[in-house]
Amino acid sequence: MAHARRRAGSSVRAAAALGALLWALALAACGGGGDGKAPEPVDDITGLTLHGDPQAVTGQAVGIVATVPDAYTRFQWTQLAGPDVALLTPRSAAIGFEAPEQGVYRFSLTARTDGGAGLSDTFEITVSDGAPPAGALRRDRALSARGQTSLRFWVDGALNPRNIRFRQIQGPAADFAYGSDPRLLYLTAPTVPGDRVLVIEASADTDAGPVSDRAYLVVQNRAAGNSPYFCDGANGRLCATNRSLGALHPYLAASPYANALQQCVFSNRLTAATLCSVATLPPLGLDTDLPSVDQVMGRVLVSQDWMGRRFRDFLTEQDPHGDFRRLLRATTAVVLSDDIRPSFYWSLTGAIYLDPDKLWLTADERDLINERPDARGDFGTTMQFDVFVRYLRGTHLATPTANRLARASREPDDLIAPLGALLYHELAHANDDLPPGTLDQLDPLRPLYSQIDRDRTVSSELYATQGRDLDADITALAQIFYAGLDPTDAQQATTPETFADRFFNDEANDFYNYSTRDEDVAMLFEETMMGLRYQLDTDLAVVRAPAANNGDTRYPVVQGQRNRVGDDAIAPFADYLVSRLLPEAAADASAHLAALDPEPLCTGLPFNDTRGPDCDDAVVSAARSFNVDAEQAPRRRYYSPPAP
Repeated sequence: MAHARRRAGSSVRAAAALGALLWALALAACGGGGDGKAPEPVDDITGLTLHGDPQAVTGQAVGIVATVPDAYTRFQWTQLAGPDVALLTPRSAAIGFEAPEQGVYRFSLTARTDGGAGLSDTFEITVSDGAPPAGALRRDRALSARGQTSLRFWVDGALNPRNIRFRQIQGPAADFAYGSDPRLLYLTAPTVPGDRVLVIEASADTDAGPVSDRAYLVVQNRAAGNSPYFCDGANGRLCATNRSLGALHPYLAASPYANALQQCVFSNRLTAATLCSVATLPPLGLDTDLPSVDQVMGRVLVSQDWMGRRFRDFLTEQDPHGDFRRLLRATTAVVLSDDIRPSFYWSLTGAIYLDPDKLWLTADERDLINERPDARGDFGTTMQFDVFVRYLRGTHLATPTANRLARASREPDDLIAPLGALLYHELAHANDDLPPGTLDQLDPLRPLYSQIDRDRTVSSELYATQGRDLDADITALAQIFYAGLDPTDAQQATTPETFADRFFNDEANDFYNYSTRDEDVAMLFEETMMGLRYQLDTDLAVVRAPAANNGDTRYPVVQGQRNRVGDDAIAPFADYLVSRLLPEAAADASAHLAALDPEPLCTGLPFNDTRGPDCDDAVVSAARSFNVDAEQAPRRRYYSPPAP
């Protein structure tokens, strides 16, 4: 039976009719039953109304949101008067910014239907000179019914904020949830019969007295799905029948594929009968052997325009060899949305879906990204060991930490490690399914997914013809960390030393390789290309987890290795994969792998306190506790949700 995959997770590819796929997913993935049809919402909004802050002081975070009838899905904000402000979401139903100086700010919004009918209105904010409030809720935003977002309350730490609390003061009740950070609210929007405005207030006690601020959210009345797709495993945690998808729009409105993009790759109403054919939305490689940046951007869907700009800039400035444009030949689209966490490639649509956390450069952009954590962050936390990884340039992390509380920004080069690695990884999945040279064999009248041949994928070839065979016991342990399986007593008893000895005597460059064969391919390819194109070293270490360290969270290194992909037992597999996935880089990759000289890492010190094989490269005191706000390596890599 075929299962649509959100790479990477464990599932199989197309081997049966899509009708069977539809039935299987409806039962297994979404806990479905019945006819699967969601009731159509009833729209009770008859016109355009703008809501927001009519008065403010300089430096205050302000916003405006719009309620419109459901048929109006296209938005355009224009500033008509006042000091210039940067609008990061001009094609959304909400805008927010911090008033730079006093004056009268006037904005207009035009909302249109797909047929071109329009509604317009204006809104004024009078900003007076004064000290900005000590607390701020950033940013006002739009989200769909049952959609999820987060709000952070910013309070000057010098004021010793305490008793931080959130309350809803307007609109139908939303669901609130909290994590370990009291400044952060996780919000799930209510079901609504038409657009509704929620007003959320945050407040705190400080040494200077109480502080508070309000944020406006417009919840848009969008239909929940009646499709068995867009689901996350048997528990239906992300199932589209449980919530609406966020509003997206083509980054380039004039793209010849603008109308096809959303219906083909981001619709919660996909059925076996409505999956797009190759002719409707072909892979980029059917148009050209080396897509231009403009051609790529014509396939991009965004929830916020700044995401598309950052992606375009990265392709223009940080891809000098054209690798990503070549690898994008195997994809139909790129989706950039604050609905996405974590990123994934989906064989059902042929698109990649990217978490915008890899794209932001300014604090204002970061404010708009949903901070709700990956639901799998607690997998494996009861085990005695963990595996940490990082990219470095010399003795410095390739992605310098941008302190959120200090509202630090990033430089364009800082995106190389997070976004470059993510693209090599997800695009390895796409080219695994559709290797170079196979695109011209596609039937234009059939959906792409139905033409992916399991026996002809690169991952299948790797194991069938290249002698690849990873340790079965490590593979079972990986399911605890990456699929959330409960460990057995024997697995729970695995010591860091036992695991490290077994891992470093096997043939994988990362623990994530063991989650699925597809991830094995992607991890080998990613590390090879990041070293080749960006001269980044990769450190991997088995560390002693708190469960084996009396609760101590410093994660000392038990055993580690730099540039493990160059190991004699691993490099031939990486070499083969580059030749199959990106043949244009094969010769350079072979030379790069041959030149690597893997080195053991310093042991005993916390992983974050070292920057390489030499124990003299300790950067801070080994007595320091692990600090989530300090410079750190990722706990582990997550690129895709579990497959349905």
